[in-house]
Amino acid sequence: MTGNPVLTIKPKSRKRGRPLITKILKLLIRDMKIDNYLWGCKRIQDELEKISIDISREAIRNIIPDYRKSGEINRKHQIDASLSDIFTFRI
Repeated sequence: MTGNPVLTIKPKSRKRGRPLITKILKLLIRDMKIDNYLWGCKRIQDELEKISIDISREAIRNIIPDYRKSGEINRKHQIDASLSDIFTFRI
């Protein structure tokens, strides 16, 4: 028999990298952004640090949808413009 079987046992694999962001934390960040729409990533990060949650700004930025890219702002303005047309009248 070649080699000692005790020495050839591999150690259990360790989890490496950053810990995963839970779904509850993602929902909390989205709710914070919706409730406080003027808050940016830095402000949300500071508020989360107050309750001992350590998360990077980049991670928060990935969770919060970027409305400029998705066209959400344009859709909202189109709805506002169409509603203003409905409520206009001539005197």
